[in-house]
Amino acid sequence: MEKVRWFACPGCDRVVPGCVRDLGPKNVELISRTHCCRTCEAGGGGHNADWWCAGTPRHQFHSVELPCRDRYRRPLVAHYILHLPDSPGPLPALLFLHGGATYMWPETLAQEVDSLVATNPVARTFIIIAPFATKGEPLAERSQYRWIKDRYENSIRYVDAFDTELTLECYTAACRRLGPGVVDLARLCITGYSMGAQAAWDLARQHGTMFSAIAPLAGRMVWPPNGWRREEQAFCQLRDLAVWAFSVATDETTYNASDFTWLAEKRGLPIEPTTNERERLPFGPEELESRIWDDNLRLFLIHGSPDAHNCWDYVWRNEPCIGLFRWLATRRKSSVAASAAAAAVLSVPWERSSGRRQYADGWADGWGSGWAEPAGAPPAWRGGMDKGDAWAWRGDSEDDADSQEDAASESSPQF
Repeated sequence: MEKVRWFACPGCDRVVPGCVRDLGPKNVELISRTHCCRTCEAGGGGHNADWWCAGTPRHQFHSVELPCRDRYRRPLVAHYILHLPDSPGPLPALLFLHGGATYMWPETLAQEVDSLVATNPVARTFIIIAPFATKGEPLAERSQYRWIKDRYENSIRYVDAFDTELTLECYTAACRRLGPGVVDLARLCITGYSMGAQAAWDLARQHGTMFSAIAPLAGRMVWPPNGWRREEQAFCQLRDLAVWAFSVATDETTYNASDFTWLAEKRGLPIEPTTNERERLPFGPEELESRIWDDNLRLFLIHGSPDAHNCWDYVWRNEPCIGLFRWLATRRKSSVAASAAAAAVLSVPWERSSGRRQYADGWADGWGSGWAEPAGAPPAWRGGMDKGDAWAWRGDSEDDADSQEDAASESSPQF
């Protein structure tokens, strides 16, 4: 059976990830290899009532060609889920970044976005762009050390992170496609949970001047090797960026109070939060601790949570009390900063003077301006601060059999 990243379900209007065409020691009888689910394959309408339906509604599924190529010199294509409100624009555009568990279950991304807008009526008024960093997608940086079981119980390499630059390219391309009449370029914001929260911090640290606000949930800022030597460059990106971060209090690997005290000191605020209070919210037994430096710098910790990591469901369903999306909607860049952000978003990638360059002509991406191409570097090389300033061919670190299958199916059908 042909290996593809996505295919159209022949029985309905859904798109199916190509990983259902794999085989393995378990669950073969539960998963359709030709349709979104066994119920759809049997005909007669309807879908599996449980989570074994692998379909994503086609009207939510979008693709964009990235300004770089794979090792076979084919353009990389990224995919994303789009929620577009019915209300007239311009509207705030939220970059929604999923967690690592979605890597093997890409069909759950549309479900997560649907759950968010169903649970939170304020979130429903945002444009939501949710890229896939799932198996076979170019935005996924695959791990060299961590492994996971796929839906057929095969052991495959897990994901480490979103590719920061390609994620930004996907998001800005989606915004360009919608246009400035629909997207409010003064209100570009990010939220993400777990792996997606770390990606939100990475984007903020490298491209924070493009955004009005970020809201990472259960993920901390990770400084790259020798990152503190460039803290002034990082602060230039974070200086005016509004930050609300959330974590479960006992999940201590997902937040670092010293990052907030550093940022507060650099912004001229008191090092210690001016307010530190705890309150019980109406939904559930949890208490919310608020460490507040000012309205644009807050760390929220959830105490008494039955879940050791998942704080995002709690935040989303407590919008009347926490007000995350009301806050995001009111964060707006100044006219000068908004003009710069608009120029960055609306320009095609090879017109930019920093960041990702045109791969086809032998350019590379760097952390800021002033990067030079190494002598003799082949096209499609890439580098950057987060890679230890090392150059590597896109995909050279994915030489396992799993990646060879992906390489054979890089091009995706257009729906």
